[in-house]
Amino acid sequence: MAPKRKSKAADLSDEEPQSGSDFEPGAAEDSGPDYDLGEEEEAPQPKKKATPRKRAAPKKKAADEGEDEAAGGSGAKKKRQPAKKAKKITEVTQVEGGWTLHPPSLIYKLNPAAQGGSKIAAIDLDGTLVGVKSGAKFARGPDDWKFFNKHVPEKVAELYEQGYQLWIITNQGGIKTALAGQSSENTRGRIDAVIEVINKKAKQELPFQVIMSTQTGGEYHKPRTGMWDFLVANANKGVAPDLSESFYIGDAAGRSTDINQGADSDLKFAEGIGIQFFLPEDKFGEPELKTEAPTGNSSGLNTDMADAFRKLAGLLSAEPFKANAFKKVAEIVDAFTEKITAASQLKGTKGVGPSSLAKITEFLGTGTLAALTEAGITVGGPADKQAEVGLKFV
Repeated sequence: MAPKRKSKAADLSDEEPQSGSDFEPGAAEDSGPDYDLGEEEEAPQPKKKATPRKRAAPKKKAADEGEDEAAGGSGAKKKRQPAKKAKKITEVTQVEGGWTLHPPSLIYKLNPAAQGGSKIAAIDLDGTLVGVKSGAKFARGPDDWKFFNKHVPEKVAELYEQGYQLWIITNQGGIKTALAGQSSENTRGRIDAVIEVINKKAKQELPFQVIMSTQTGGEYHKPRTGMWDFLVANANKGVAPDLSESFYIGDAAGRSTDINQGADSDLKFAEGIGIQFFLPEDKFGEPELKTEAPTGNSSGLNTDMADAFRKLAGLLSAEPFKANAFKKVAEIVDAFTEKITAASQLKGTKGVGPSSLAKITEFLGTGTLAALTEAGITVGGPADKQAEVGLKFV
């Protein structure tokens, strides 16, 4: 009887590893050949029956670990998840939702209704059509977005009614070459949701074409014109756009408050194509998004203004919330890579609210702040410790 049990245990070891990289968590427990072994044996000799059960279990575990290791796991059951990683895309592949994954670094969604026109309104995504709702630097999922402002849907609809083809052209370098990965899925879902809401608010189906470059520095990545060239060559029914009638809307224009803090890829993209460039506020109106401004090293362009805000924060040491808010403004002002000549340059910047904007305007007009003057503090010199009186009216 013992040899028979040994043979079955050997069969178990031969069969389980065949699943290889196709192993799915939980599959071994469902099939469970070692449990079948115990059920097939009759129980007249219980002592002998217990022995193969004990021997089979380690072999099953070893087989499971071997399968898990082949799938990139560590052997622990909760570590088997990597087996579900998306397959690397090596050829042009259609996926759900009408999207196409085009290795090595393109993803697009074509629409015949958005083709064949000579007037193209090309629009950037992040920082232009939408921003990040959560306030994070990058979207955390397909629902983490909000419009640049409430007017975006109606303004986009107006462009369509004026005879423009609507193309969304965007860099999404976080995806890299994982065209079927989670980041890609989230971005595709986010764009689909944006278009759906635009259509709902516009009360009509607006035809969009979407193309994204997924690899920073790649041949299609803005400011290179590869994405535009691709759509013109493959997705405009052979019609050459009228460059004098077409334009690109984007936020990356070299401003320190832009989404990439000084990047000018959108501006250079439009210039490379030979079409007109517009900022999102030119076409959609004032932003309702808050943008991150750089902090850290001083640009040396606004040191006196930054000093004024630091000293104002010192006056408010008894009110930590206000003090910290003005310290943050001082950091933003100090690192700002342009000479500040109007408060509007910082409008829409996270951490710079209406009160701070008013004080920027005040400083530009007087070279100081009334609170500092009343406290006897001079901008540009050391703070007077005797003047830290915690002014309540600021």
